[in-house]
Amino acid sequence: MVGFEEMRGELLERIEDLLKRKQYTALRDLLSDLAPADIASLFEDLDEDSIPLLFRLLPKEPAAEVFVELDPDAQEMLIRGFSNTELKEVLDELYLDDAVDIVEEMPANVVKRILKHADPDTRKSINEILKYPDDSAGALMTTEFVDLKRDMTVEDALKRIRRTGTDKETINVCYVVDPARKLQGIVSLRTILLSDEDDTIDEIMETHVISVSTLEDKEDVAQTFSKYNFIALPVVDKEDRLVGIITIDDDELVDAFLDVMEKHKMVVENSGLLSVAALRHLSCQGLNVVCVLSGGNMDVITMASLVQHGLIMRGRIFTFSVLLPDRPGALLSIADILARENGNVIKLEHNQFVNINRQSGVELKVTLEAFGHDHKDRILEALSQAGYQAHEVDTTDFYH
Repeated sequence: MVGFEEMRGELLERIEDLLKRKQYTALRDLLSDLAPADIASLFEDLDEDSIPLLFRLLPKEPAAEVFVELDPDAQEMLIRGFSNTELKEVLDELYLDDAVDIVEEMPANVVKRILKHADPDTRKSINEILKYPDDSAGALMTTEFVDLKRDMTVEDALKRIRRTGTDKETINVCYVVDPARKLQGIVSLRTILLSDEDDTIDEIMETHVISVSTLEDKEDVAQTFSKYNFIALPVVDKEDRLVGIITIDDDELVDAFLDVMEKHKMVVENSGLLSVAALRHLSCQGLNVVCVLSGGNMDVITMASLVQHGLIMRGRIFTFSVLLPDRPGALLSIADILARENGNVIKLEHNQFVNINRQSGVELKVTLEAFGHDHKDRILEALSQAGYQAHEVDTTDFYH
């Protein structure tokens, strides 16, 4: 299967040719087969004058998704060229947190125009979020979530989800609040669907809820996501009222997670789902990160991500075993070597009390992603030069 980067040059030539020949229907069909992030990437290499035309060829929803992926300069250029109707159409399709991110990057005169054409509820929410410090949970959150009352029946809850869920950031988790908007509990859509219609939300909701405050530092938020493997996290004010949620795919959250990785010797244990989002950003940010996922137990999403990229099939996964002394810092020493050699740890197993010269120790088995056989040999050689006897072992049990 040919990837986007391999096709990039050919796609740019086709787009430029179709533009020159004014084949706009063919251009629309070509763009419709591409992912929003790939379209935005192509726009970076095209003549600036052609971008508004190409953008207008996109249907409303994909156009908004492409707009979010563009760099701020391209966004500003498009906004200045939009008619009032076009600007409103784009704003109506954006999720609130994306709209806030865009507003934060724009000069004052552009912000004024954006807020003028946003609907009243969106304008109020944008202004509310903008009051929080840049590095806080409040600045990361979106107010687009589904809230329920504890005395609702499952039937009532499903009606509300159907009625309001279309424009929400996520409906996988719903939040239960009292009349004062204080957070009472959470309930997953799966739980709702599997419950009887006459059951009340109070009977099926989880009351032990982990939340963050609006002023909590975003790096602490990232660590909370990593620790508990959440897909979304509620944000409450100082009176414990629910004011928003943060979802795992937020770009600023991923950036904060990567900052945590760097500060902690570039190793994060049990990083779960958030590490999958972070790994997607590593190649473009040029970071050398060792990511130990779920203490050696691969979750389904991580496995799906690896299989999707064909890492195993292309021989880019291998496992080695190494003996370590049972003392503090031994694991970090190995991790530092792997970080320097640009290796990504995707599975880690260990057996304690292996006898090394009559001393207790640890046998460490590491499954690693490499760029190829040469890269693998270089990693093993670096370990050998550091005094570690690393031996490659069978990787067939990687799936189990």
